[in-house]
Amino acid sequence: MHAVAWAQSSAVPVARVALAVGQAQRIDVRGQAQPIVLGSELAEQDRIVTGKDGMLMLVFSDQARVAVRPETELVIRRYRIDPAGVDTRIHIDLIRGAMRQISGQGAQLQPERYRLNTPIAVIGVRGTDFLAKVGDSSVETYVHEGMIVVLPVLEAEGTLSAMATLSASNAAQYLVVRPGGQIERRHVSPAEIEALFGIRVSVNGRPAAAEPSARAPQTTALDTRRVDSGLDVADNQTPSVAEVLATSREIRPLPAVPPMPKQLVWGRFSGADDLPWRLTLEYAAAAAGRHPTVGELGQFALFRDDPRASLDRNLRGQVDFALAAADALLIQATQASPVRISAPALSVDFDRMRFATQMTLSADGQPQQTLSANGSVNSDGILLSLGPQQRVAGALTANGREAGYFFNLQAPAGLYQGMTLWSAK
Repeated sequence: MHAVAWAQSSAVPVARVALAVGQAQRIDVRGQAQPIVLGSELAEQDRIVTGKDGMLMLVFSDQARVAVRPETELVIRRYRIDPAGVDTRIHIDLIRGAMRQISGQGAQLQPERYRLNTPIAVIGVRGTDFLAKVGDSSVETYVHEGMIVVLPVLEAEGTLSAMATLSASNAAQYLVVRPGGQIERRHVSPAEIEALFGIRVSVNGRPAAAEPSARAPQTTALDTRRVDSGLDVADNQTPSVAEVLATSREIRPLPAVPPMPKQLVWGRFSGADDLPWRLTLEYAAAAAGRHPTVGELGQFALFRDDPRASLDRNLRGQVDFALAAADALLIQATQASPVRISAPALSVDFDRMRFATQMTLSADGQPQQTLSANGSVNSDGILLSLGPQQRVAGALTANGREAGYFFNLQAPAGLYQGMTLWSAK
């Protein structure tokens, strides 16, 4: 454990990733980096870095929501929520890039305890739904609802000597702060906001009519679990970060996201086909302290802490699992397209040493397909189901609390292929 006292609590999750598109990584207080996927947990002192195609939506413990744009770097410096509204501390560092924040209960109860720190100015809130962007020589802000207070970088917490305030009720909702305190204000249209920040804002609670620049490229394989974010999204649509945040002002709590398995990891072999898998790690990272169990020859494998460990003999009855992460593609002759997964289910009967699983697979322009399989579980926790048009193979951890499997499903449109990770309910 890190020697600094406050770092001891940094392992406590303060946020979960409710939407993940493209490349992004989390760097913890020890400097260790790992990919961010749907359901990843974030803690104090975590540094979040998105790549050129990376977009995230973070939901914090007080239901605050932060949309993170590509090529952005931010640090969750401190996130302490006092339900009594006395000692809340919310400090986030936006080092570069762009983000949108809808305040949660902590900032609403104690707005003076919120700080968005940037290299040029500090932003406090009185509300709020706002956008911020840090460039080489300026900080740009836009207030969609409520008000922000712009303070000098060295301003002490709780003081009110603001450089500027910006309110959605004013004619000028857009503000630029440059080094030395130079400030520019003006009114901007929704289209201009999208061009400036790369994020759409809503009109009367609905997304603006502009082209959704925050939507993921169609060739990107998405982490496919649908999140109840308060936005009504049809089953055949993938919500953009902006659409998830462009909701009614009453933010409904998200259902609990299943914890990501810690003993199971998907890894890809060197020289594997260049398919856009997002759930796999490089072979060296996946193999560190682990061994492969099942997988596709020469492509990827499910690594487990100890594949030779037998299942705990005391496991009894049926255990249901929740999908923690998934990655699926429709592989055709000339392309690989992302596949959305809905209605996932997995149960293991340890008395009969059998398992059953089912999910719906949706690809753009194709009829939905259903993966439905049941098969055997051996004493080493290996799952297997073989059929004329489909194959499911996976593994359980020795304690029966984590599971993962890959599947192949041959359909008229092509080969549906995917990998999953599950946590016991």
